Amino acid sequence: MEPRLINYCLRSFLFAIAFSTGTYLFIWGLAAIHQESDVPSGAALPLALWTFPAFFLGSLIVHVIRRSGARRH
Repeated sequence: MEPRLINYCLRSFLFAIAFSTGTYLFIWGLAAIHQESDVPSGAALPLALWTFPAFFLGSLIVHVIRRSGARRH
């Protein structure tokens, strides 16, 4: 693999970890502080696990598109 692509994958992985951790903490905090919202605290981990691939692929796509440059015909 190209070093540039490895760099994009690493950055996307780190962004996905950060955003998934933030999602987990947000849902867990919402369940702990606002019991009236009926959000179970057990919903935090599955939601964070589902958001990880979405953030990873989205970030990877954005990195590749922004860094690829415009092609001229």
